[in-house]
Amino acid sequence: MQALERRNDFLNRVGITALVGFIVGLPLYIVGTVIKFRNGSPFQAAFLGLHLGVQIYLTLIGPLIVALLMIASNSFV
Repeated sequence: MQALERRNDFLNRVGITALVGFIVGLPLYIVGTVIKFRNGSPFQAAFLGLHLGVQIYLTLIGPLIVALLMIASNSFV
Protein backbone atom coordinates (compact mmCIF):
# COMPACT_ATOMS: atom_id res chain seq x y z
CA MET A 1 0.00 0.00 0.00
CA GLN A 2 2.86 2.38 0.76
CA ALA A 3 4.33 1.85 -2.70
CA LEU A 4 1.03 2.89 -4.28
CA GLU A 5 0.84 5.99 -2.07
CA ARG A 6 4.43 6.95 -2.96
CA ARG A 7 3.70 6.44 -6.66
CA ASN A 8 0.58 8.60 -6.45
CA ASP A 9 2.48 11.27 -4.52
CA PHE A 10 5.19 11.22 -7.18
CA LEU A 11 2.67 11.55 -10.02
CA ASN A 12 0.79 14.30 -8.18
CA ARG A 13 3.94 16.35 -7.64
CA VAL A 14 5.05 16.00 -11.25
CA GLY A 15 1.55 16.79 -12.49
CA ILE A 16 1.23 19.86 -10.30
CA THR A 17 4.65 21.05 -11.48
CA ALA A 18 3.56 20.66 -15.10
CA LEU A 19 0.31 22.52 -14.45
CA VAL A 20 2.06 25.39 -12.67
CA GLY A 21 4.66 25.58 -15.45
CA PHE A 22 1.92 25.73 -18.06
CA ILE A 23 -0.01 28.42 -16.18
CA VAL A 24 3.10 30.53 -15.62
CA GLY A 25 4.35 30.10 -19.18
CA LEU A 26 1.07 30.69 -21.01
CA PRO A 27 0.93 34.49 -20.54
CA LEU A 28 4.59 34.74 -21.56
CA TYR A 29 3.87 32.72 -24.68
CA ILE A 30 0.81 34.79 -25.59
CA VAL A 31 2.63 38.09 -25.09
CA GLY A 32 5.61 36.86 -27.12
CA THR A 33 3.33 35.75 -29.96
CA VAL A 34 1.45 39.06 -30.02
CA ILE A 35 4.67 41.08 -29.98
CA LYS A 36 6.16 39.10 -32.88
CA PHE A 37 2.91 39.39 -34.85
CA ARG A 38 2.75 43.15 -34.30
CA ASN A 39 6.38 43.50 -35.39
CA GLY A 40 5.49 42.15 -38.81
CA SER A 41 6.16 38.43 -38.54
CA PRO A 42 3.83 36.20 -40.55
CA PHE A 43 1.00 34.69 -38.52
CA GLN A 44 2.49 31.17 -38.37
CA ALA A 45 6.01 32.42 -37.65
CA ALA A 46 4.71 34.47 -34.72
CA PHE A 47 3.96 31.25 -32.85
CA LEU A 48 7.59 30.11 -32.99
CA GLY A 49 10.61 31.52 -31.21
CA LEU A 50 12.06 31.95 -27.76
CA HIS A 51 8.63 32.28 -26.15
CA LEU A 52 7.72 28.79 -27.42
CA GLY A 53 10.95 27.42 -26.00
CA VAL A 54 10.18 28.96 -22.61
CA GLN A 55 6.69 27.45 -22.67
CA ILE A 56 8.03 24.00 -23.52
CA TYR A 57 10.69 24.29 -20.84
CA LEU A 58 8.24 25.29 -18.13
CA THR A 59 5.63 22.70 -19.10
CA LEU A 60 7.79 19.69 -19.94
CA ILE A 61 11.40 20.07 -18.88
CA GLY A 62 10.63 21.57 -15.45
CA PRO A 63 8.51 18.59 -14.34
CA LEU A 64 11.10 16.20 -15.75
CA ILE A 65 13.76 17.83 -13.59
CA VAL A 66 11.47 17.60 -10.54
CA ALA A 67 10.88 13.91 -11.25
CA LEU A 68 14.59 13.20 -11.64
CA LEU A 69 15.38 15.06 -8.41
CA MET A 70 12.71 13.11 -6.54
CA ILE A 71 14.09 9.83 -7.85
CA ALA A 72 17.67 10.87 -7.05
CA SER A 73 16.71 11.84 -3.50
CA ASN A 74 15.02 8.46 -2.99
CA SER A 75 11.69 10.06 -2.05
CA PHE A 76 10.03 7.95 -4.71
CA VAL A 77 11.76 4.63 -4.22
